[in-house]
Amino acid sequence: MSHEALTAPRHTSTRRLTTALIGAAAVIGLGALPSLGFASTTPTARVSGLHAGIMPTRAIVSVSRASDLRGIGTNAANATPVAGSQQVAYQGGLNGQGVVTGAPRVYVIFWGSQWGGASTTTVNGATYTSFRGDPAGIAPQLQAFYAGLGTNGETWSGVLTQYCQSSSIATVATGAISCPAGATHVGYPTGGALAGVWADNTSSAPGSATQSQIAQEALRGAAHFGNTSDAANRNAQYIVVSPTGTTPDGFNTPSGGFCAWHDYTADGFSGINSSGFGVQFTNMPYIPDAGYTCGANYVNSGSAGANDGATVIASHEYAETVTDGYIGTGWYNTNYGEIGDLCSWAPLNQAGGGNLVLATGTFPVTGVWGNDANSGTGGCEMTHTIISNSGVRVANPGTQTSLLASPVTPLAITANSLSSVPTTAAGIAGATPSQLSYRAIGLPAGLRIDMQTGQISGTPRQLAKAKTVTVIATDTSGGIGITRFVWKVANPLHIAHIASRRVRHGHQLRLRVRVRDAHTAATVSYHFKGLPKGLRYNRRTGMLFGAAHRTGSFRVTVVVRDSLGCMISTSFKVRVV
Repeated sequence: MSHEALTAPRHTSTRRLTTALIGAAAVIGLGALPSLGFASTTPTARVSGLHAGIMPTRAIVSVSRASDLRGIGTNAANATPVAGSQQVAYQGGLNGQGVVTGAPRVYVIFWGSQWGGASTTTVNGATYTSFRGDPAGIAPQLQAFYAGLGTNGETWSGVLTQYCQSSSIATVATGAISCPAGATHVGYPTGGALAGVWADNTSSAPGSATQSQIAQEALRGAAHFGNTSDAANRNAQYIVVSPTGTTPDGFNTPSGGFCAWHDYTADGFSGINSSGFGVQFTNMPYIPDAGYTCGANYVNSGSAGANDGATVIASHEYAETVTDGYIGTGWYNTNYGEIGDLCSWAPLNQAGGGNLVLATGTFPVTGVWGNDANSGTGGCEMTHTIISNSGVRVANPGTQTSLLASPVTPLAITANSLSSVPTTAAGIAGATPSQLSYRAIGLPAGLRIDMQTGQISGTPRQLAKAKTVTVIATDTSGGIGITRFVWKVANPLHIAHIASRRVRHGHQLRLRVRVRDAHTAATVSYHFKGLPKGLRYNRRTGMLFGAAHRTGSFRVTVVVRDSLGCMISTSFKVRVV
């Protein structure tokens, strides 16, 4: 959520926050608390307060929920939502930008030397950074979660794609609760949202970091990843994860009342940027430190649910960032907050949360508000049809064949944006080459794709019989195009067939191994293994000669290497009688 949703109302004034926290005290027997229902956190909008996008603790949002069932999920048999009572509305955007329209990119920053020494952990076959100072093991968990979004055809991210902003052919009016045809929708994180991980151990993280310090760390992270302009950060968000035992912005303290919040550095409250969009970031405390109040066992019971809160809250803040990253300017309800706030800690049987199965594992997540749920009256959702933008057409280059250790002829991937905007001088409708971005999955080791031009180049380092390569092209409107083709990497070395040999004991044997090397300028060397005593060979010519002094049947292997590092081997039999 923004600084507004997952905790007490940090968004409004400090006075309102104080009032909300005093009210929340009733949860632990200190007085009366107003009926909050599913979404009664205060508005996320950036009005006169310090924060926006806050996720409240379970204690704050749980009071009177049983009698205030407004955030009801689409799967609830007893769904009785109040029509129009909670729909989020489009707030006009910031300089025309209201949502993340490209494929979302998540950069995770593990802040502070308290995380301890880094190593690697393998989860479902993928390797992630882990830390000695991470007793609950949330570092690999968060990385795997973000890396898995947009995989397995998951449709939780589809809920977010129902939201949009104006495009060149359609205007989303301020106050609209649905999207017109032609609007540009929130981008789907095809193939994963994780874009980078940084262990910033240059110094210790503050014991109780201020909002400004957290924002500064997000900016350092953006610089670390080379994202130093508004354009580079339009689809990016930075997750600043504090180490265990710290209380960033008052987390896990009596005056805190929140589990996490999101913001952007140019909103005027971080004390940093005064112009531009700013960097979108999340204050992600060490969630397990708060236990139950921030999600332990929210979805899963026993030890399996001890870390539920980490990805429940990560999913909440991710969803709100892509739909209202510039707090209160995207999709927002002035009474109840953002799409995560309206479903914060809602019952699981009302789509308040559940386990999301991704290619990288299974992760507990929050349900998020969908305006179109329950026939348009709204409700919490865990799944939704993926709504794509106009898209990008990517030409299929066909099967590619290259030689190991030999530079490939650069392959240019051709893509055209289908967005309805003026055709450029280059003749590509909707995007110049610099407005299209590319990424490739499954390229043979040693090859890479230029993110701006789409050109694939490099030198293959491993043989590949048939690798399936997926190229994803994205335009600035969020349109996505995908093509798949096969890339083969062949061995430049070929050994002519060697028939078995039979020779009499003490008689001479002469055999020359014939090799063809497509690397015409390379030199080759030979090595024989398993020879009977008395036989020798020439490393440069591949000639085997001599008289065997021992009878028997021998399996001889010849290994051929060239000066570029390629290798091939074959075996044959020598029988000495």
